[in-house]
Amino acid sequence: MRRELGERADGSVRARAFSVTLTTRSGSEAEIRARLPLLLRDVAHRTRRAGMLLAFDVAATGRWHAHVLVLLEPHVDANKLVRWWTRLDNVKAKRPARAAQCVRRLNDGRLADELERVLVHNLARTRAGKPVPAAVPALEQRVQAWGTLTRPWAAVCARHGLVVTVARAAPPRAASRASKASTP
Repeated sequence: MRRELGERADGSVRARAFSVTLTTRSGSEAEIRARLPLLLRDVAHRTRRAGMLLAFDVAATGRWHAHVLVLLEPHVDANKLVRWWTRLDNVKAKRPARAAQCVRRLNDGRLADELERVLVHNLARTRAGKPVPAAVPALEQRVQAWGTLTRPWAAVCARHGLVVTVARAAPPRAASRASKASTP
């Protein structure tokens, strides 16, 4: 796992790990599902090396949200991830409030624990003493790994007999170029 984090010969780790909770204004499952691939596209386009574990879940209140474990290059601030998330919509009135998003820096040694915690949290049949709603899809349908977190997540899933879903980042949209009008 340490090699996936970009460990140097001296033992230091280049990537920084964050746990990020992302919400939407509507709190709907459809909106979360639609936004996560767009966020993945933006991260893949804006960073050279990154890893993400994307999970969506429903709170006891019935509102859907996303949990993202992310490895970022040292020069990329996790708050940029929140800005990318909140700016996915062109309509400002639909954008999630930045203050509603939660970013937590992880100690480098805690990433393996955090991967395991995400798995246990998402497999639990109760949360805060309440049963998980039957409408919550199976874990394999709610969690996707991408980039440098794919192999560590596969190892965690293998220990629990689960199938790994690998997210594919959509290619970034090509920038439109102004074309020169042809002249006869």
